Amino acid sequence: MKTPPSPWRSAACAVMLVALCSAGAQAAPADFRVLNDDLTEAGEFGLELQGSWVRPARSAATPSPLLQGMAEFSYGLAPQWELSLQLPATRADGTWYGTGANLELTFVAPHDEAQGFYWGGRVELGRSRAVHEDWAAGIELRPILGWRTGNWHAVLNPGLQATVSGPEREVDFEPSAKLAYRLRPDLHLGLEYFAEAGPLSHLLPSGQRRELGLITLDAKAGPLELTLGLGKGLTSASDRRVGKLLVSLALD
Repeated sequence: MKTPPSPWRSAACAVMLVALCSAGAQAAPADFRVLNDDLTEAGEFGLELQGSWVRPARSAATPSPLLQGMAEFSYGLAPQWELSLQLPATRADGTWYGTGANLELTFVAPHDEAQGFYWGGRVELGRSRAVHEDWAAGIELRPILGWRTGNWHAVLNPGLQATVSGPEREVDFEPSAKLAYRLRPDLHLGLEYFAEAGPLSHLLPSGQRRELGLITLDAKAGPLELTLGLGKGLTSASDRRVGKLLVSLALD
């Protein structure tokens, strides 16, 4: 579960930290994480900031490096339930572009937080666009399937993304997964995988899918939870290099 409430000064420091890492078009996922059972406590507010740097594939319309950022504000509706609002943005050609807004509801069933299996899911409704493209309304479903044993923690999100406006209304398969090892109670080393496999009705050939692999480090530093990730594309259609920083904290 998330750390106890922290002062607003910590939030300001977190904002500055992510801004520094994101100061440099559609690239890596706007929500660049694998969902697990870490929800905002009931009755509390939370803030998560994401910053990512991407060097797109050589075939991309904008092959120069891109910067992405996102703020997520969350509230613990009840035990096992979280409501959140995401506001993503992308920096391209020297300009920041707002790329949408998403409202999300997340549930994780009661479980042993130290070991064993757990499950849950997130439903997201939003309106988004890639840079220089039209707006589109969409819905996303991300199942959360996790398992802890000893120092290991594995999570799978077999996500489904559907556009509900415009001419293309297919359901896309966008899975992600993470395997983490606990080095000590406040430090985890992990591997993450993200894919855009195309429409469920006719999945893309493996060489045409956008796939990313990252090495991550998750740490707790006082009131903050930090995730640093570095990785690369796994196919010729993927972004060549990626980096990300996530900062999350509870707010009072």
